[in-house]
Amino acid sequence: MKVVYSDALSFRSLVQTISSLVDEAAFTFDRDGVVVVAMDPAHVSMITVKLGTVFFSSYDVAEKFVFGFNTQYLLRLLKFLRKGDALEISSDPSGLVILNVNGKVPRRFLLRNLSVSSPNLPQLKMEFDVRAVVSSEALFRAIDQASAVSDAVTFTVDESSLRIVAGEENALEVELSKDMGALREVSMKKKSTASYSLDYLNGITGLGRMSKEVELQFSEEKPLQLNFPVDGGNVTYLLAPKLS
Repeated sequence: MKVVYSDALSFRSLVQTISSLVDEAAFTFDRDGVVVVAMDPAHVSMITVKLGTVFFSSYDVAEKFVFGFNTQYLLRLLKFLRKGDALEISSDPSGLVILNVNGKVPRRFLLRNLSVSSPNLPQLKMEFDVRAVVSSEALFRAIDQASAVSDAVTFTVDESSLRIVAGEENALEVELSKDMGALREVSMKKKSTASYSLDYLNGITGLGRMSKEVELQFSEEKPLQLNFPVDGGNVTYLLAPKLS
């Protein structure tokens, strides 16, 4: 098994997001692509990553291969990646996993392949009252600003804008609108307002590096679903509501 991803920094952002949920996770490679699913111990947030073969610059997988890893340890190995680095992941007959960083400063790491139990997750089929497609950069900039004044953020939507509010007496209010270009699409069955924990949302801001747009769906007192489209795949993040 050998796969190559040309943007190693984006891969690091993905691992960083996973590390905000769990200590251990597993990439499952097969002929169609790679999948990883993780849920935090409190069952508040969940991420599902499905990346097709076109996501990689080179993909050679003849049979299923599971790469189990400690998220913090892998993140430390990827800490010094630079822009332009490519990452190669391959298996060794001895059972080790080899990471080759190809760039101005080539590096090679050998990792023990951990046995990681797959989470037993329910099949969720949810309907939402609100759907909006927004700029990832604009959304995560607003989340970062909201973190300075509160531990929770509230989303409200109408026909032309998504409002992001945080803090006592609405200390921060950010409006993502169609006129400004940050709001690309919006549809709703009814006007909805919902609140979510910034502690969790701050952990996934790196996903903005993988996708310029994010599809945001929510309803009152229902989970927030964020879909990040990538070449040949999708990253989906679910977060339980913060109830008053």
